[in-house]
Formats: sequence, structure tokens, C-alpha cells
Amino acid sequence: PYLKGALELPSTLTSIGDYAFAGTYYTSVNMPYTLKTIGDYAFYKLPIEQQLVLPSRGANVGAHAFEGTKITKLSILGGVSSIGERAFAGTGITELSIQGDVTSIGDGAFADAPVQGHVTIPDGITYLGREAFKNTQISTVFLPNSVTMLSQGLFQGCKNLNLVYVPDNFTGMGNYAFDGCE
Repeated sequence: PYLKGALELPSTLTSIGDYAFAGTYYTSVNMPYTLKTIGDYAFYKLPIEQQLVLPSRGANVGAHAFEGTKITKLSILGGVSSIGERAFAGTGITELSIQGDVTSIGDGAFADAPVQGHVTIPDGITYLGREAFKNTQISTVFLPNSVTMLSQGLFQGCKNLNLVYVPDNFTGMGNYAFDGCE
């Protein structure tokens, strides 16, 4: 039998390993604020549908950690420091809030998710991975002064993108950064 339903993690938990919940069918999960590591593929393709709030104490989100889930609203609080490759790719996220201490967003991190509206990239981000927001529904993006270059295909296929705030110290962009944007 597969584990399913609500997943209640202990409030003292600091780490979730790679593939920790592979093969389960949890539809909701409570993320404790004590988390520092969410491993690669930890919640990969689980039918999680609720709003997800990630912890605020220096957490690292692994590659493919939530890829393919049905999460519709994501709040990344002040202390999350890195978001791994394809961590939220192919999810159902329509509302995205990124705050505080994030310094890197991995390749394809939000690719193919229906993220809508405006996204503000917090000051301090130094790396926005290739195709990080590819094929999303984003309409407005605010880039901080810490971002000096756009990666390859960063906003490729974002047909609703109509405004990008670029900082004064911007130096260049990779191939296909805005390919397919209308």
C-alpha cells in the first residue's frame, strides 16, 4: 500500500533526503521552519495541491524537489538560499512570491509552470539559471541590481511578458533569453 493523505513533519526536522517520499501519494505537507535541506526529488510528482510555504532559515531546495506536483501557490520566505535545477518545473504554480535571502535559482527551476502576474526577484540573487522561467505566464519581472546578466533562454516562451525591469549595471544576456515572447 502507498502512503497517502496529509504529511505532518515534526517541528524539529532539519533535513529531508533525496527521494524521501518517492512512491507516496501525499496530497498536502506541512513544512517546518527548521528545515535546512530538501533533497533532490524529495517530493517529485506527488499530488500535493495546497499552498506551499517554504521555511525561513537558510534552506536549500534540491534539484527536482517538487517537480510535477500540483502546488498552485508558492511562498519562498526570507531564509531560503538556493533553489535547485527544475525544483518547481511543471508544477501548477500560478502565484509565486520569492523573498529575502535567495542567492541562486537553478536551471529550469520554474519552467513550464503557469506562474502568472509579476515576479520580483529579491536583491542578492546572483544566479538565475538557464531557462529558469521558460514557458511561464509571467507578465512583469523586476530584476535587482545583483543580477547583471540574463542566462540563456531565461524567459523563453513567456508569451505574456510585457515588462522587464533591468538594473542600471546590467551587462548582457544569453542566447534566446526572450525567444518566443510576444
